[in-house]
Amino acid sequence: MRRTNGHTSATADTFTEAKWTAGPLAITEAAGFVYTLLSVLGLVFLAMIWTHYAERGK
Repeated sequence: MRRTNGHTSATADTFTEAKWTAGPLAITEAAGFVYTLLSVLGLVFLAMIWTHYAERGK
């Protein structure tokens, strides 16, 4: 990967070219995005429930 200062980084090349869709647990980038989005939305939903019931009984 070429940096703005002209230097290259083999580690950056290896990281950016690494495929996360390899191996027995292979998923597509779209599936990874959906899983991440659903996880975040799930946490937001749980926080909403938590704050709703936390105010009861005070």
